[in-house]
Amino acid sequence: MTKSSITHSMLVLGLGLMLASCSSMKVSFETSEITGDNSVRNQQVNDQYAKMSGQSTVLSKILSSDNSLPEGFKKSGDLISVEKGYNHKILGKVYLKERYGDIPWAGFSEQDALIEAKRMAAAAGGDFVFAAFKAYVNSSIRDCSYWIIKLDPKVKKKLLGR
Repeated sequence: MTKSSITHSMLVLGLGLMLASCSSMKVSFETSEITGDNSVRNQQVNDQYAKMSGQSTVLSKILSSDNSLPEGFKKSGDLISVEKGYNHKILGKVYLKERYGDIPWAGFSEQDALIEAKRMAAAAGGDFVFAAFKAYVNSSIRDCSYWIIKLDPKVKKKLLGR
């Protein structure tokens, strides 16, 4: 290996490490097309989420699913609705995007996405997250969204087996 190729390799490695350290997940909550836009509520939930950064104790209380909704929901295309006779509340959606400045970057893991979606659900007062959309780059998620739901207490009790 020549001195020039070693220098080049070190520059590439340094740039890669710098970019990896700068890359971050952008996480935001939005009231949905179902609940009606509410910018004040969006800001309150996003602020609460920021305060919960690093907290993991609440995450075990948030249920999740990638492929099926609990009883009492109807899915039509990208939208979900609550069936008559159920007291579920659709609180909004959490959107997660991997960002490097304004350029989508390397992605993030399914586990990281679910952790942040659950943290946002806790901030919004929800107890269930449902994967609404996931886009991949290689084997990592590039961006995704989860519905945040407050479950009907009777349905939640059934899901928990109590």
